[in-house]
Amino acid sequence: MKRKVIFGYLKSSIFFILTIFLSCNDDYVGYDVQMEKLDKIGQAFMDHLLSGSDGKRQWEELTRLGDIPPNEVALVYHGSRGWQYVLPLLKDSTLIGMVALPVEIGEDNKCLSECSIGASCVLEKEDIKSDIFMQGILKSSISRKWQENGIIIDEKLIVNQANSTLFSPLSRGSGGCYYASYTLEADNYLDDEGFAIINGINTDGFEEIANEVARYVHRGIEIIVEEDIIFVLAPSESIAVIYYIELARCLSDMSIIATFTFLWMDTPGGTGGSTGGSTGGSTGGSTGGNTGNTGDTGGNTGGNTGGNTEKPPITPDDPGHIVVNLTTSELTGEVEIGDVYYLIVDIYHTKQEPIPKITNIEYLVNRVGTRQGGVLYETTEWIWPRKAISAGRFEFGAIVHFEGETGKVNSNTVYVTEMCPSISKFKDLPVVQNRAIELWNETVNYSRLNQSTHTTREFGCFIYLNTGTGEYHCGSTIPGDPIQLTAPGKGTVRFVYSEQSYDPRETFDLIVGTIHSHYPMTWAVHGLERPPGPSKDDNNSDLPGIVYDYSYTVLAGSPVNISNNPMKMYVYGPDRRETP
Repeated sequence: MKRKVIFGYLKSSIFFILTIFLSCNDDYVGYDVQMEKLDKIGQAFMDHLLSGSDGKRQWEELTRLGDIPPNEVALVYHGSRGWQYVLPLLKDSTLIGMVALPVEIGEDNKCLSECSIGASCVLEKEDIKSDIFMQGILKSSISRKWQENGIIIDEKLIVNQANSTLFSPLSRGSGGCYYASYTLEADNYLDDEGFAIINGINTDGFEEIANEVARYVHRGIEIIVEEDIIFVLAPSESIAVIYYIELARCLSDMSIIATFTFLWMDTPGGTGGSTGGSTGGSTGGSTGGNTGNTGDTGGNTGGNTGGNTEKPPITPDDPGHIVVNLTTSELTGEVEIGDVYYLIVDIYHTKQEPIPKITNIEYLVNRVGTRQGGVLYETTEWIWPRKAISAGRFEFGAIVHFEGETGKVNSNTVYVTEMCPSISKFKDLPVVQNRAIELWNETVNYSRLNQSTHTTREFGCFIYLNTGTGEYHCGSTIPGDPIQLTAPGKGTVRFVYSEQSYDPRETFDLIVGTIHSHYPMTWAVHGLERPPGPSKDDNNSDLPGIVYDYSYTVLAGSPVNISNNPMKMYVYGPDRRETP
């Protein structure tokens, strides 16, 4: 349920990025803003800015510094800075700075369009690198949207921040504090009364969600939310990462895209990490992250049964060694085709010595019991997404390469089963239901053409899932065996298919089910009848199936279309194809 919050009294520590329009006045002020055309967001911003006595002068001074596209404005709430407009400062479509304009909210203000806009703050490149607030924007969906609209952003502007004086270095590997900066981009807007609709979340709500997720991810997690930083006290790094992934998924269900920047990973010579709701390290919305929990000591849980992370005893003379522990974000060790889950490495020294610079991490995959597989990714990221694209049971490993004499270190092995989709995922799709009706019509036409001999036959086809695109489609028609409706009998469509045990790195058209038709009794010999729906043989099928048939028993001589016996879709067989 959505709730209303008056902007003037919203004192939240959450970092909200709002893409909204703020003014109830649709009339454009008419001042040259060096834009071909303003959209609703840009127009609302300019209306607000130029409504102030100093707005025109502010805009003139800002535009002397470079190009500032109003349509790219974002309204951001930051715990210690309040509401601000943030815009990119450009030269030849390249980001050369960022502009922040504070919205000064008075006690009597009821909506932001009534508030004044304060003095602007312009941050150049070096300022951006040292400002955690602007770094959060560069790592959020705002930056991605800017780039999608043609703005060029130098990757060097996005820097590691764990060495900031705001934070003290924290241990990693066991019983540590794993802290991250975060941004939340919500589907927010103003209603006609000037209230903000905030998807039912505020400071207390966010902290409540964060703690609720912690309770079911792992009983040993504690959460502290302070301004734009969330601190996760967890028994291990892998548990902390899984927590962040699950928190992003939970927020995604509320239409809120979360971006977390893992500050504990931003160490000199090391690598950074982030998670949220797309893939490739910055996720949130529709794929948001996947869930699970696991332990780092005493072995893995759930699907991560192949590894043992128990740390060996160390004698006083033992120099120690580097350990690479691999886990996944899936507690059960089972996912469905199309799901995104995460491979997570935790790298530590058994005597807490510094870890050499990582030059490469190879993530490996292999179909269990075969030689199909190999290197899945090469990167320096400690967390990497895997999209399930191949039905089967797979083993994963990692090889971490270091500078110097250390060379490379192999991880433990973890196992994940990628399952075929449930029939519920595709039975109601138009492409499937329309094909079922087509097959029925093929049977009707065949029966009509062969009515003199009372001969009919069923027709069928396979249902496929393209594991790369996630699209379903139906295959070519497979004719069944001809049968004569002169005596009780049954139709048969013979579905013959391979196991489809392919290389787990390759996408393909996976057979996930079948469709077949039954037949009308219009041209059957008098006295015959047949029951509707799946037969006993249908229900014993190895693949999920769909048949289009009558609702009730049908008698010989009945017309094809029976007014009091409508056609409907039936499902039969297993819920999903067995995993090869």
